[in-house]
Amino acid sequence: MSSTANYTPEEDAIIRNHYPTMSTRKLWRQFLSHRSLRGIGLRAWKLGVRKEPEARDFKDEVTTMIGNLSESEKWYFAGIFDGEGCVHMRISETGVCRFYLTVTTTSPNLLAWIRAKMPGRCYIQTRERPGRKFAWIWVVPGNRRVICLCHELAPYLTVKRRQAELVAAGYIRLDHAGRLAMHDRLKAMKRTD
Repeated sequence: MSSTANYTPEEDAIIRNHYPTMSTRKLWRQFLSHRSLRGIGLRAWKLGVRKEPEARDFKDEVTTMIGNLSESEKWYFAGIFDGEGCVHMRISETGVCRFYLTVTTTSPNLLAWIRAKMPGRCYIQTRERPGRKFAWIWVVPGNRRVICLCHELAPYLTVKRRQAELVAAGYIRLDHAGRLAMHDRLKAMKRTD
């Protein structure tokens, strides 16, 4: 069965009235919890209803990334990220913007702590360097998760606070030129911070 099948006229009216100005998750929670998020988006598309830029708010979509950490663990992770972390922003030729955060470490104990406490993925750095230890890279991909983590982590950071605040402010309402300017600001901060 299609995810857009059997929508009632009342449900269509709700989508027409609220979809442009409300996040899809909020619309789903308040009015259409019996439907899927994907189905709501598809139905809006079929109805010709589009979101206003103000309605695209990631804060509704991802609630917390470090809520499970104690206050001392938040400070500890912020120290790790300040020293070993990096904020990445890539923009494709078509203007698609991608954020991700990384922490690189040679300590298996630190890697184990991060894996136990934080979402994300871990990789072994594949470049072999004679006379150097293997390095592991912890990565948080996904714009929503990165924006949420930067928003939550910024108050605890010292060195990378400005970078995290810039990313936490988001990029959704920016046109391509604005995203390129944000990318350039982030690169400049990395040189000076």
